[in-house]
Amino acid sequence: MEKNIYSVQVEEAIAKNEAVLEVAVIGIPDDEWGESVKAFVVTKRGHDLSSEDIMETAKII
Repeated sequence: MEKNIYSVQVEEAIAKNEAVLEVAVIGIPDDEWGESVKAFVVTKRGHDLSSEDIMETAKII
């Protein structure tokens, strides 16, 4: 069964990471799914996040 995930849900999940200062998530066209998400993340000073870290954080939804 497919599950709709909304940009705001992904944004809220990523924002819970203690290293994140700001996050914005938008929908982008996707040939396979119709729409996918793209995240723009600003980390707090002295913190680093890899794309893998962000993906792992977003998996909680």
